[in-house]
Amino acid sequence: MRNNPEGKVYMKYPNCFISKGYLRSTVTDTQRKRYLFIPNETVPILEKKTFEYKELSKMYGTDIDYIVTNDIIFPINPQFSDLFPAFNTIYDSPSFIENSIIDIENLNLVDFMFFVKQLDILICKSLQIRIFKIISKDTFHKLMNVIDQSSIESVEIVIPYSDWLSQDTIQSFISNNYNKITVFFVFSAKKNDSIFYNGTRLFFSKGLCKPFDSCGNINSRLFTVNVQYSTLSQCYNTCLYKKISIDTNGNIKNCPSCSQSYGNIEDTTLEQAMSYPDFKKYWNITKDQIDVCKDCEFRHMCTDCRVFIKDSENIFSQPSKCTYNPYIAKWQGEEGYVPVEECGTYTRETGFIVNHKRIEKLNSLIWKE
Repeated sequence: MRNNPEGKVYMKYPNCFISKGYLRSTVTDTQRKRYLFIPNETVPILEKKTFEYKELSKMYGTDIDYIVTNDIIFPINPQFSDLFPAFNTIYDSPSFIENSIIDIENLNLVDFMFFVKQLDILICKSLQIRIFKIISKDTFHKLMNVIDQSSIESVEIVIPYSDWLSQDTIQSFISNNYNKITVFFVFSAKKNDSIFYNGTRLFFSKGLCKPFDSCGNINSRLFTVNVQYSTLSQCYNTCLYKKISIDTNGNIKNCPSCSQSYGNIEDTTLEQAMSYPDFKKYWNITKDQIDVCKDCEFRHMCTDCRVFIKDSENIFSQPSKCTYNPYIAKWQGEEGYVPVEECGTYTRETGFIVNHKRIEKLNSLIWKE
């Protein structure tokens, strides 16, 4: 591949998206659901419609085989390049609400049925049910029967351990009864375990379920790499766009962790709650607008919590639970890591201001060979 095929140019595969970061960039291969690192200097070349082999070889040298063998680019006759149009990154969905969370502590089955019926009207496709008190096997079946009669396509279950919740029983549910379940998470279990069964991820955890502790966490294990998520991220907020939730008190919120509510399920419909002007205030915030995140090469595969942020008065503030510093390409715990605060300054008026000289000095120390 190091000799340019005669009469041909190169193109980037349309399903590969580039995210330019401060220190390096990523190519997200949405077909294979993976990402690769590339130097920032190559981004302008890869973003061209077509380019010559020698343009990249000047940057990569013999390492150019890295992006060829990983199917990031391919050779093509120039006359056929128009047969590969750019990927449409506009995200669109017919749903008024795409996903929802309901937190259940003292279950009222009538309220639950009414809630799910409203989600059907809003064409909601995904639901997470978080149960915080032990329920009977019969009650669980009643909940799932409500879901089965709805148009909801996928369900995540978070539930405390009880004697009837054995691995065999859950697998039987998945095989014979409830194929809409995509995640089944059992907390306060007797042991830690995880399996993948018939398309469902099944987890047992000895720990407690603490939604406020897990909400807004950011690490590489939580990255999502696919076409839907990548296009969503470029257009809208990956966490709160078209999301509606009910907390344990029945309050209607964007997310159960949010402080602001828009009525209670007892006296307010979901459509009424959505009519409040503030309900959609986070929907159109993308990572390209967020402090620090806009300089991160991982931003379009990462979630974006707007609840746990560094400055509660700044709607574009960096997520407070992020432990990655894109200015030095280091995660917390890695050798040479320093927090983002050492790479610039925060002000209420301007947000995060990057200190380029300070970053250059840090990187010369961290990455010296």
